Amino acid sequence: RFVDTNIWQFASLPGPVAFLFLSGSLWVVFFGMMLLTLIVLSVEFLIFRFIGNPFMCSLIGFCMANSVAQFGLTPRQEIPFFFMIFLTLVLLWFMKVGRNIE
Repeated sequence: RFVDTNIWQFASLPGPVAFLFLSGSLWVVFFGMMLLTLIVLSVEFLIFRFIGNPFMCSLIGFCMANSVAQFGLTPRQEIPFFFMIFLTLVLLWFMKVGRNIE
């Protein structure tokens, strides 16, 4: 009740279901969650296709699923995190391509 909001921040995790339910339609929730699931699975498949490392694929899948589950808390702060992951994946891809050339 007497917490300084400049120092402490408390938030709930509404998640994507709560965000999509703001529309008031269960169809929007259904198709929105289907779209999020397809995005996560597609990115994981593409990473496996280009890198071929199942451990990296599962790590990225875990990070994306965690970001989807915590949707609503700080989505803007996820952009640098995923940008660094993308740069790492590009580096790993170049290393894989370079190894196959020799």
